[in-house]
Amino acid sequence: MTARPADALPGVWGLTTAVPALAGAGVAAGGDDGRAAGDRVLLDRVRAALSAVWGQDPGALGLARRCPACGSGEHGAPRLTGLPAGRQALISLSGVADDDGAPLRAAAWWTPGPGAGPAGPAPRPWRRGGGPAPAPSVAGLGLDVERADASAFAGSESLGEVGFAADELAWVERHAAAARPAARARLWTRKEALVKAAGTGFRADPAQVPALTPVPGAAVADLAAEVLRAAGLPPAVLGALALRVPSR
Repeated sequence: MTARPADALPGVWGLTTAVPALAGAGVAAGGDDGRAAGDRVLLDRVRAALSAVWGQDPGALGLARRCPACGSGEHGAPRLTGLPAGRQALISLSGVADDDGAPLRAAAWWTPGPGAGPAGPAPRPWRRGGGPAPAPSVAGLGLDVERADASAFAGSESLGEVGFAADELAWVERHAAAARPAARARLWTRKEALVKAAGTGFRADPAQVPALTPVPGAAVADLAAEVLRAAGLPPAVLGALALRVPSR
């Protein structure tokens, strides 16, 4: 299933999911083979979505990775290969369990887009204030989806001060006790999305990645519940998307 997030960020977006166990006959749900099978399904769905937005067949898209730290192609932020000349599109992947514990693979895609089209309304301006603004060149896209009922978010002793800064812990405490696990999950998805958009992952204490204040050169937005549900993710799942603008 595919859904388009709200226009909190510029460009044209999509979100889609796949169940690795259903991606191909005889492929196990878990492990590297299952993830690879799920990613192939996601890539096919992203290709179809971009074809609808652009009004042209993107051709044989592929996925490649390269770690900025060690240079390995086995891990690192994914990127789309085989894009048509003059086209820009980004992809980010995440994983989460469904209500039965089976793994789900999720992909977000982004393109400057041609304006209004099958994926939704025209992009909103990047800058605040009046007057139109073109969608900027974007250097990175980050998606993270997490279950709010995961044990990691159950209490402050789980991630605790290792994961959250003092102002973030205070923000969580302002929520009712029953809502605090979801608040922790919300902050974590933002942090994960931001470091994925940066292409770095966590290089130090995640508390150093601010989830409540704007990050220079980046924008992050929570995914609305209806967007996550439309993409086939269960009610306990929260998510965030981030974009990184190239440094000047």
